[in-house]
Parts: sequence; C-alpha cells; structure tokens
Amino acid sequence: MIMKKLTYLTLLVAVATILAVIINPNRVKTSATAITTNQASTSQAVSQPSTSSSEAVQLETTIVKAKPGQYKTKDGAQVTVNENQTLKANYQDGSVLTTYADNTYDFKTRDGAEARTYADETYFLTTAKGISLTTYEDGSYQVNLTDGTTLDPSNSTGLASLQSQYNLPRIDNYNKKVKDLVDELNQQ
Repeated sequence: MIMKKLTYLTLLVAVATILAVIINPNRVKTSATAITTNQASTSQAVSQPSTSSSEAVQLETTIVKAKPGQYKTKDGAQVTVNENQTLKANYQDGSVLTTYADNTYDFKTRDGAEARTYADETYFLTTAKGISLTTYEDGSYQVNLTDGTTLDPSNSTGLASLQSQYNLPRIDNYNKKVKDLVDELNQQ
C-alpha cells in the first residue's frame, strides 16, 4: 500500500514538473513544490533561477485587490487603481509607478532614474547619471557606463561587485516600494 502511494506521488510530481517546464521553460530549475507554493499569496516574491545565487532577482507581485478608484497613501502618493487590478501612483517627490496586468512594473523618478521589470523576470535599471543595467533570462547581465564602456560577466567580477563599484540601485529597493504600496492598498 505504501509503495502504491509513493509511486502515485512520484508520478504526480513528475507530471507537475513536466507541466511546469512546458508552461514556463525559464523556470526549469524550480521544483514542482516551489511552483505550487509560489502562488500562495499575491504579495509574495517569486525568484528567478540564476547561474549565481547572488544575482537572483526578486520580483514582487503587483496585482492589487483594492476596488478600482482613487486612493491616497500614508506617504501622500495619489494612486489610481484600474479595473484590471493595475495601478498608477504619483508620489510627492515626482516619481511615478505604473503596474501592469502581467505582474510587472515601471518606476520612474523625477531625476530620470528608472526601474522596469519584465514578465520573464528580467529587469532594466537606469540611474539619473545615465548608467544602465539590464539582466537577461539566462542569468547574465550588461552594465552600460556613461563613457560608452559595456560590462558583462565576461569582463567583470560579478553583478554585486558592479553594483557596489558604480553605486547602481538594487531592484530589491524598488520591489520593496512596490510591495509596500500594493500591501497598503490591499488593506483598504
């Protein structure tokens, strides 16, 4: 009886893994158990598999459960929640956050910095000084400096090192701001 249950469970996990690979081949490294637990909460982070764990990206869920309409947050941001559970937030400092139905966002600051996430769990950051960082599905990255220099895994010591060296913003900082806003709206 136990062997029958183990065989059934093994078969179920194998089918779930195959379905996960078919649905999203970019997440081959994610186990079937993680796939089911990643969808437990709308304010939960999902992680991107990467060649290096120090370069893994955390993207926050941007789907808003609040009713469509106008809101004002604790920090004074004016927020419009749309019918499709997306939002546009105008912050007092001139920053603008726009979320999209595919669970991505675009955050622009008044000074020209920008953070844009994509459905394949990659992202693009640019600083007010014009330095940009782009990540790719395979876990690689590219940093473009203002002098025209391009840095990537082949000619640098890693993304974390470049972020420190060139004072590049971290996507986690933007993700936290998005998550905090979505959580606040969802409590209203």
